[in-house]
This record gives sequence, C-alpha cells and structure tokens, in this order.
Amino acid sequence: MAVNSIGDPASAVERARRRLDRPVLVRNLGSGAAWLLAVLLPSNDADYHLLLMPLFLVPAAYIVASSLFLATVYSREVLTKRQEAMAWTVPWLVGVALWSWVIIGVAFENTVASWLGGFVYACIVATLCYLPWQIVALVIRQAMAWRSRGPHIVAESSGSGG
Repeated sequence: MAVNSIGDPASAVERARRRLDRPVLVRNLGSGAAWLLAVLLPSNDADYHLLLMPLFLVPAAYIVASSLFLATVYSREVLTKRQEAMAWTVPWLVGVALWSWVIIGVAFENTVASWLGGFVYACIVATLCYLPWQIVALVIRQAMAWRSRGPHIVAESSGSGG
C-alpha cells in the first residue's frame, strides 16, 4: 500500500491565508483619515455634521476597503505591470462608481445627457479625491522609510569613526 503526498499541509494553509502589506495599509488608512477629518473640521455646526455623515460613512468604508485591497495586492512578492496597473485602476473605478451613484442620485433626470454628465463629473471628482489621497499616502510612505533609515545611518556613522 502506497501513500501519495502532495506536500506539507502546513505550507498549503500558509499559502491560503491572505497576507497584508502593513506599511501600505497604515499609510493608506492614515492618509484617508486625514482627508476625512479635513472634511469634518471646517465647521462646528451640528447640522453640517449631520448632513455630511452619509458623505462621511461611504468614503470611510471605501477607504478601508480600498486600503485592504491595496495592502493585499502589494503583499505579493512580485507584481507584473498588469497587476500593478490594476492595483491603481480598480480603487479609482470603484470611486467613480460611488461618485456616479451619489451624483446621479442627487441630480437625477432620466436623460442621456444627465447620465453622461453625471458620469463625467464622477470621473473628475473621483480623480480629484483619489490622487490627493494617494499622494499623501506616498508622503507618509517616504516619511516612514526616512524614519526607519535614520537611526541606522547614525549608528553606522558613529560606530565607524573609531
């Protein structure tokens, strides 16, 4: 009687588990939180905050989901150009869909021009929201990298002086 084995069961379980790139997750959540706070802070008016709550919760859910998506994608060892392009495109397209839903829902007329105008406006707004979010995430990434390199460089230079 022979026993066939495909491999170590523990390695199969490890491969099945999703990994997250923690720095990508932290910088995207941090950047998103900063932008959401910037929207809420301009006024102390309770009516203003009550009005903005739906417009706060939807982007907050979007930021968390997109951050998890990006952290999952960037946890891979190697990304192809296509995967990297999709990592940037998919969250933007989801943002376009959400903004289309909001814009067309607010100013709905059942005409082709209204639908097309809402979609074009959603593309513009989604781009103007997505790019600054990712630019601030990049700045956070650079600051985290600079901070993690800083003490090592000082320790090496002070130790080699003799």
